[in-house]
Amino acid sequence: MNFMIVLILSSVLSQSITWTTKQALPVVRSAPGFAVVNDTVYVIGGSSGGGSLHNTNYVYDPATDLWSTKAPMLTARSQLGCAVVGGKIYAIGGFVGGAQTDTNLVEVYDPASDSWSSKLPMPTSRYAFAIAVVANKIYVIG
Repeated sequence: MNFMIVLILSSVLSQSITWTTKQALPVVRSAPGFAVVNDTVYVIGGSSGGGSLHNTNYVYDPATDLWSTKAPMLTARSQLGCAVVGGKIYAIGGFVGGAQTDTNLVEVYDPASDSWSSKLPMPTSRYAFAIAVVANKIYVIG
């Protein structure tokens, strides 16, 4: 059974608790990574129909309500975790390859240069985990 998620971006106004519909992600993606840097939203990787994995990097600007694309990840994958440290996005783990094998890959995206680089991999492969940043340290749980 395939589940497809179409991201419909909405914003909550905390004072009035109302929702406002925003421009939808221009493609259908399931299980992408997600991060925010300088009030800009990044939707990275994910999968689509038939299990196709993607390395795409879609960027949403809430000020203009527009999506654009930036440099793709080095490795296509889904169910990855994303965390922001020092203004850079760390894309960690996930599923790779046709057999959907989990991975320990770590790639870093620098929005200032629109470029990706590989970093030291995690000690073990992970996918569909929780991720958090505390005191500029990334924690992968699960």
